[in-house]
Amino acid sequence: MNAFSPIFAFFPILIALLTASTLLKHCNLQLGRSSRFSSIDGLRGYLALFVFLHHSTIWYLYLKDGRWQAPPSLLYTNFGQIGVALFFVITGFLFSFKLIDAIKKKKSIDWTQLFVSRVLRLVPLYFFVMLVLVLIILVLTNFSLITSFSVFVNRVMYWLGFTIFGHPDINGVQSTWVIMAGVAWSLPYEWFYYFSLPLLGFLIGIRVPVLYVLLSLGTFYLFYILPFEIVHLYYFGVGIVSAVFVGNRYLTILAKHRFADYFLTMLLLSTFFLLDKQNINIILIILFIFFLAITNGNSLFGILTHKLSIFLGEMSYSLYLLHGIIFFIVFKFLLGFRYASSFPPIMYWGVVSICALILVVCSFVTYTWIEAPAMQRVKYFSNLLRSRIPLKGYMKRLKPH
Repeated sequence: MNAFSPIFAFFPILIALLTASTLLKHCNLQLGRSSRFSSIDGLRGYLALFVFLHHSTIWYLYLKDGRWQAPPSLLYTNFGQIGVALFFVITGFLFSFKLIDAIKKKKSIDWTQLFVSRVLRLVPLYFFVMLVLVLIILVLTNFSLITSFSVFVNRVMYWLGFTIFGHPDINGVQSTWVIMAGVAWSLPYEWFYYFSLPLLGFLIGIRVPVLYVLLSLGTFYLFYILPFEIVHLYYFGVGIVSAVFVGNRYLTILAKHRFADYFLTMLLLSTFFLLDKQNINIILIILFIFFLAITNGNSLFGILTHKLSIFLGEMSYSLYLLHGIIFFIVFKFLLGFRYASSFPPIMYWGVVSICALILVVCSFVTYTWIEAPAMQRVKYFSNLLRSRIPLKGYMKRLKPH
C-alpha cells in the first residue's frame, strides 16, 4: 500500500484522541481559560496534529534516502503548510480583535501585561525544548565538545533567540534543525506580529506608550533586513480582517445555518486535497471564509467546541514543539535509522501512531508543569516589572491624531 495514502492519517489521529480522552477522564484536569472563541481553542490541537502528520511523511522519506523534502502528496504537504498558516491566522485574529475591542469599548490596552503574557506563553516551554535539544546533541557527540566552548555557546544562543538570526548546527551535529523537524521557523513570525501590535494599535487610534512604538519600529526594521518571507504575513492579514467582521448579524446567521457545517467541510477537504502553495490567493480566500464562519459561531458539527478538542487545543504549543524531538528519539535512539528505514508502510504508520500516543502524554506533562504555571504568573510578573524597572519616562502614551 502507498505510504502516503490518506487512510493512514486516521490511525495516529485516533490514537491521539483516545490518549487525550483517557488523560482528560482520569487526571481530573481543570481546563484553563474560558474563551469567547471556543471554536478557535478547539481548532489549535487539530492543527498541531496536522503538522505532526506532515512531518511523519517527511520522516518516512528522510529515513529512506536522507533527504528532508516535502512528501509527494498534496494532502500531507498541506497538513503542514495550511496547518501553520491557520496558526498565523489565529494569532492575527485574536490580537487584532483585542485592539478593535479596546476601541469599541473605549478602554486602554495593558501593553506591559500583554507582552509579559507572550513571553510567559512562548519562552518557558521553548527553553525547556532547547535544553532537551542540547542534551540530545551531547548524547550524539558522547558528551564531548567537537567545537570550541565559545562556538558551542554562541550557536546555542542563536537557538535560544527563537532562530530569529539563524539556526546553525550545534557542536558539529549536521542538520541540527532536523531534531526538531524545523518547527522553530514559524516562531519569529509570531514574535514579529506581537511586536507590531503597538504600532498597529497607534495607527487605528489607540494611545500607546512611546517605548512600545519604538519596539514596533525596531521590529519592522529587523523584518526588513532579515530573510523573512512576506507571504506569511498574508495569513496574519486574514486574521486581522476576520476580526473586523466578528459579531456581524448576517454572518452569524449564515455561520450557524445547518448547511454551513457541510459547506465548510467540503471547502476544507477540497483545499487540502486539491490546492498547492501556487494557489495562494485561492487559499487565502478559503481560509478567510472558513475563519469568518468559526469566529461567528460555527463549530464544525460541534467538534471544535467539544471538551476533548479544547483539551488538545490547550496543549497545542507542546504538541507543535515536541513532536519533532519525539520522532528523532524514536527513530534514532530506540529503533535506529537503518532498521526504521526498512519498515513497510503499515509498520511505519504503526510506529507513528505510537509516537502520537507518546506525544500527547509528553505534551500533557509539559502543559501541566511548564505552560499552565507560567501563564498563571502573568499578573505577578507584570506588576513586578512595573515596580522594579524605571520606565516611567518611556511609558508616556502617544495620542494618535
